[in-house]
Amino acid sequence: EGNIRYNMEALLYHPWFSFNARYSLKDQLAQIRYIASQNDWLVLRKVPKDKIAEAIESYWRANDPSPGTLRNESRETFSNRVLRADELFTIHKRLRGWRSDRGRIYIKFGEPEQIVNDAFPSGKAPSIRWHYFRLKRQFIFTDERGFGQYTLRNKDEEYLED
Repeated sequence: EGNIRYNMEALLYHPWFSFNARYSLKDQLAQIRYIASQNDWLVLRKVPKDKIAEAIESYWRANDPSPGTLRNESRETFSNRVLRADELFTIHKRLRGWRSDRGRIYIKFGEPEQIVNDAFPSGKAPSIRWHYFRLKRQFIFTDERGFGQYTLRNKDEEYLED
């Protein structure tokens, strides 16, 4: 570990550093639900309130792709996706971006490879299609009310086995 040099921003100003300050433990647990396996989630949701922080740390230790190093790349990727989902998909203060359907898909699968936007369709609600060609998946979001809150139409696609 001593001979590895990481090229990164100053730690105090890095968004990862402020993640715990920005999101409560309850929010972090709800975010982890998006990516946790069913077995992991069954364990996490039964954790007493005073043990949530410890359970979250344990979850990330167990899902570290390179244990023994200082960094947890999975956690960093996840945290960056949550922060980015908040930036992109928050609707005023009413709905945080990570809680939206687009935010959930973004957190789970990352940046779509192609986005097709039908913002002004004739006679129907605006829609957005996200294509993930490498995963052979497509997600369709529609804005039924016209306020920018796009909801996922093909929810079954989210839970297909690879």
